[in-house]
Amino acid sequence: YPEGSKITDAQMSSLNIAHERFHGDWNYTIHPEGHITR
Repeated sequence: YPEGSKITDAQMSSLNIAHERFHGDWNYTIHPEGHITR
């Protein structure tokens, strides 16, 4: 993939991200649409 690719804030906020309890800023899971996160 090309270096320097960026996504918009809207694209980022639309992702279904579940942050882990330990270092959630580093450790997270991206779930598919429709999946309920904890």
